Amino acid sequence: MAKTALKNKAAAKPKFKVRAYTRCQVCGRPHSVYRKFGL
Repeated sequence: MAKTALKNKAAAKPKFKVRAYTRCQVCGRPHSVYRKFGL
């Protein structure tokens, strides 16, 4: 599981749009995430 700080960092609105990335809503995994389901 991801650190809480990294989950919060990903959830915050970035200064530049290219800095945004998706994370799994359940475990916080940063890659291999289905946007449609958030998993």
